[in-house]
Amino acid sequence: MIFLDTSALVKRYIDEPGSSRVEKMFTSGEALAVSLLAYAETLAALRRRERAGDISLSDMKSAAMRFEADWKKLAVIPLGDHLKPVIKRVINRRRLRGADAVHLASALFLMQSLETGVAFAASDAELLAAAEKEGVSIYDPAAR
Repeated sequence: MIFLDTSALVKRYIDEPGSSRVEKMFTSGEALAVSLLAYAETLAALRRRERAGDISLSDMKSAAMRFEADWKKLAVIPLGDHLKPVIKRVINRRRLRGADAVHLASALFLMQSLETGVAFAASDAELLAAAEKEGVSIYDPAAR
C-alpha cells in the first residue's frame, strides 16, 4: 500500500515535477491511502493555484472533479481520537508542522493496523526524513 500526503497527491491534478510518477501510482492497481486531511488540503491547493493564476478556472474545476472521483477509490484514514497517541509520539520525536504530523501519524497508524509495510509518498524533504526515521519506506515522486 502507498500512503500519499497532499504534496504527492496534488501532483495528480496539477502538472508539476513528479506528476507522471503519481499518475502511475493511480494506474498501477496498487492500493492507495490518504488522511482525511488531504481532502481539504488538496481542494485548497487547487483553488490557491487558480487564484494565483497558475491554472485557469476551467482547469481547476476539472481537476477538482477528477479529485472527487479519485477520492472514492482511496483508503481514507479518518481523523479521530485513535490518532492522538500516534500524533503525540510523532510530534515529540520529530520536528514537524501539525498537518505533516497528522499525515505521518496516519501512515503509521495504517502500518500498525495492517501489520505490513506502507510506502510513504511525499515531496517534502523534512517530512520524508521524519518518516524514514520512523521506519517507513519513503518515496518522493519529484526526485530524480
